[in-house]
Amino acid sequence: MGIPQSIVPILREHRDTYVQDGPGALMFPAAKGGPMRRSGFNTRTRWVDVVTETGLPGLHFHDLRHTGNMLAAESGAGLKDLMARMGHGNVRAAMIYQHAVRGADEAITNAIDRQLEARDDDDDEGTAGALVPAGGSRANGPRRSNHFGNNQGSGRDSCPHLGLRDESG
Repeated sequence: MGIPQSIVPILREHRDTYVQDGPGALMFPAAKGGPMRRSGFNTRTRWVDVVTETGLPGLHFHDLRHTGNMLAAESGAGLKDLMARMGHGNVRAAMIYQHAVRGADEAITNAIDRQLEARDDDDDEGTAGALVPAGGSRANGPRRSNHFGNNQGSGRDSCPHLGLRDESG
């Protein structure tokens, strides 16, 4: 798993200060150099005191994992990549993080709007890509053109869940 370059200097300083020399040395060892046990973690790290001193009382160690997963999801990583980074074998947990960062949906929607506006700017009549309500007729105005490739003029619903239909052709 990749480590963000912005934290590498902090990890090096920690390694140089706290990690024993030799192969197999642990980055975050217990008092005697072995693996840290969950039961002794808060005492060994003074976790409650440290998070209170930094202005984050109530922060749990697992909250750091959650934060990392949120940042990974916000990066736009795909489901399989999130699963690999999180060490999960099923999609459920990764999907929780993807749903939590649905701000990406707004960005996608805005990008689609920009593309449609650019097409409208290229259309002399200003009607490119316009949709009319389903059941609309020519009495409601001129027929609208679309940019749906081979579906132009098909009369096929373009956005049925919105009640919109392509009226071109």
